[in-house]
Amino acid sequence: MASDPIVEFAQLRFGTDAGLPADAVTRGPVPDWVAGAVDETRVPAEADSPITVEGRVPPPREPPPVVDGTATEVLAYYLPFHFYRSAWGIYIRGAGVWALARRLALPKKRPDANVLSSAYNLLLDHERLHFFAEYASSRVEVVTAEPCYNAYFKRRDAALHEEALANAYAIHGLHRRASGKLEKAVSAWMATQGPGYSDFSKWLPPRFHHGEREAASNMTAESFVLNGLADAQHPVEFLFRNASSRRVPVYIILDLALPWLRVVKPFPKDFGLQVYVHSNDHKPPHIHIECPPGTRRTRYRWPELSPLPRDSRLRASEKKRLRQYVDLYGTAIGHRIMAIPWK
Repeated sequence: MASDPIVEFAQLRFGTDAGLPADAVTRGPVPDWVAGAVDETRVPAEADSPITVEGRVPPPREPPPVVDGTATEVLAYYLPFHFYRSAWGIYIRGAGVWALARRLALPKKRPDANVLSSAYNLLLDHERLHFFAEYASSRVEVVTAEPCYNAYFKRRDAALHEEALANAYAIHGLHRRASGKLEKAVSAWMATQGPGYSDFSKWLPPRFHHGEREAASNMTAESFVLNGLADAQHPVEFLFRNASSRRVPVYIILDLALPWLRVVKPFPKDFGLQVYVHSNDHKPPHIHIECPPGTRRTRYRWPELSPLPRDSRLRASEKKRLRQYVDLYGTAIGHRIMAIPWK
């Protein structure tokens, strides 16, 4: 992942690797499922929809986390780069995706791939807003050369407002790609979450930029006093603009036995096909091939490029195009496959 000069500046000048400040009581501690994550269960994710379903979707043997009445951080969490130089990023529980999808799928009770993907993206977008807020405060630090995020992070009113804004951002993202019925189920779930989180409706479009302004005002409150400015007339929401979500690392924590849940690395669409690699897949090492893209087709061993047992064989013309594809992207595919702990 490419480095970001604003993140680097904030970490160098004002960052630490000591974890959350001990006096940041309004934000709550890092959940055990994040703190206890190990490499065997922490899988990097690199796309907006990196999960897929393979086979049937039976319920897990272990009980999933409770969803209603709990904060989003039971299901997903953001470690700020100011406090975690190396481990910062978004963490999403596999168990959390399952539990939220099941809640949203009621009364059907058995989530399908679409609901699972929507639950994942909802959690991802919520945590992305936390990144955007930290990035906005870092822009203040770049301009003033003075710390900003630490004090902002500890403010109770700022924390509650940020959670409301994060839920508003998440549900707005869902609005663009999900049904009205699913969006209604999400709103009903968010309404159970308590102060801050349940106030999301105040900041839904067209008022979202007002919510950004209030969040940025919480970061620059001292400057308001020094300069005699009124919060409502200070258009600081620009601090949130053009912060790329691609800059933030994303990890999925596979903390529940969900053998059907696959974490996907997609490679480019080219030569009339697309290759995927599942980051938590079974032996032997192999790739998933869609030919044409969007159409599930077959799985081929890597690097032999022969079909797995019971998988279909590509036609001669398709196999030729696959070899052209591998000539172009094979090095990147190979590196990804080498990084997978094949089970």
